[in-house]
Amino acid sequence: MTGKKRSSILVLLAIVLGSIVSITGRRGTVVAGYFPWQEPQSDASAFVESARRGDIQSVKSFLDAGWDPNTRDPRDKENARVLMVAVLTGQTEVVQLLIGRGADANVSDNNGRTSLIWAAWKGNTDIIHKLLMSGANVDAADSAGASALMYALQRRRDEAALTLLVNGANPNAKDRRGQTPLVYAALSGQVQMLKALISYHADVNTTDNNRRSCLFLTTMGGNAGAVQSLLEAGANVNQPDDFGRTPLMMAAERGEVDIVQALLAKHANVNAHDKAGTTALMRARAKSHDAVARVLLAHGAKGENQRENLWP
Repeated sequence: MTGKKRSSILVLLAIVLGSIVSITGRRGTVVAGYFPWQEPQSDASAFVESARRGDIQSVKSFLDAGWDPNTRDPRDKENARVLMVAVLTGQTEVVQLLIGRGADANVSDNNGRTSLIWAAWKGNTDIIHKLLMSGANVDAADSAGASALMYALQRRRDEAALTLLVNGANPNAKDRRGQTPLVYAALSGQVQMLKALISYHADVNTTDNNRRSCLFLTTMGGNAGAVQSLLEAGANVNQPDDFGRTPLMMAAERGEVDIVQALLAKHANVNAHDKAGTTALMRARAKSHDAVARVLLAHGAKGENQRENLWP
């Protein structure tokens, strides 16, 4: 090796070695060595990561060093807090520690989701209890208007949903679409939760922004058990939506014979028509649902040649 090459290598080595430094965080904690090819882990990231892993001693050390229990996760674009990270990873002890050191259970991320919403989404009733005891708002909603109860129902977390109801969650809260927890339970096929919500005075006849009732939406979903529960609770069988469509029309169009029969048994108007003049029988025939058409005809449905009699 020539003297010139040896000199160049030594210079490069000196640059690399000189770049290896200890980085001291804002709280005086040495976090990591810096290399030109590797960015250092920030103190905030290390704090959040210790919570994610459930490293209770490390979390305690950060808090003892003066770190804010509401620290944001610098790697999360939605600005989740360290408490949310502990909730999502099911680190109950860390959650308890953070709450005890002043973590705010009602702080939300960029989408309006709180720690309680995430606990409901995960179905962790233990953490739900701890958050509620620390003052978490049981009805806090995200930017789409969905509450913790709605998250639990959507994910079929029955125990979590019941825990929230027992602790005062509003069974009639509405999201931005105007839909209530009852709709979330019905559309996910949770008949028992549907009954539980009704027992907590959920309104079976409230409608969404398009005047669609829970019965209407459930009929569209084709869940006969949920439909029956709503009918037994007094759901309005003839409530039309913005287009004049009734639950019977939707059931007929889907070919749901059992649901059609259940609706007719509760006196659904067999000859009701929407704003375009279309009836349940027309919808059934358009989709070749012959069995449904026969049931409708047996209950007095008028044929298309009598369409002129359908208008008010």
